[in-house]
Amino acid sequence: MKVKKQGNRVWVELETEKEMRIYMHPLRQRILDLLARNPNGMSAKKVADALQIAPSSAGHHLRALQDICLVEEIRTEKIHGFEAKIYGDTHASVHITPKGMELAPGERTAFLNRELSERSQRFMKAVEKSLSEPGALEQRGEKSPHLSGGICYCSKEEMEELTQMVVQFFETHTQPKEDRRMYEYCFFHFPVEKESGKGEE
Repeated sequence: MKVKKQGNRVWVELETEKEMRIYMHPLRQRILDLLARNPNGMSAKKVADALQIAPSSAGHHLRALQDICLVEEIRTEKIHGFEAKIYGDTHASVHITPKGMELAPGERTAFLNRELSERSQRFMKAVEKSLSEPGALEQRGEKSPHLSGGICYCSKEEMEELTQMVVQFFETHTQPKEDRRMYEYCFFHFPVEKESGKGEE
C-alpha cells in the first residue's frame, strides 16, 4: 500500500489482495459511506446502532479500515462516563493497481456489481426527491441529479489527459467544507473492442 499526504489531501493506492479484501468488504463499504456523510465523526457504538450490528463488530471493521488509511481516530469523547474513540473518514482518494485486482473474477464482479448497484440506488433516490419537489433545486441554484454515458472517440493520450483532469479535480475536493455541498460521483471508462461484423450481410 502506498499513502501520500499533501495538506488535508490523502491518496491511497491499494496493491495487495489483503488490502483489497479489507476495502471490498460490503459492511466496510457501508461504514465508509456512513462516515463520509457524518463529517463530525462517529463512535463505534453510533456506527453499530446506525448499521444494526454489534459494537464489537463495528470496532473490528473500523480498525481494519484504519489499517488501510481510510479511517482515522479524530478525537476521544466522554460518553456516559467512558472514554470513547471517535472515528472519521480520511476522505482519501482510493486507487487500485492491476495487481490489487488480482482476485477471482467472481469476486471482482460481485464487488463492482454491488458498488454500482448501491450507487445507482442512491442516485435514483436523489432523482425521486428532485421529482417530488419540482422547482426546489432551481430555487436553490442547483441542477437535478445528472447521468451521462455513451461512447466517445479519442486517442489514448486524450483519454489519459481527461482521466488525470477528473481525478485531480476529485482529489482536490475530498475534504468537507462548511460552504460546500456533498456530491456523490462514479467515474469509469474502458476501451471498447470494435465488433468484427461477422454475420452481417
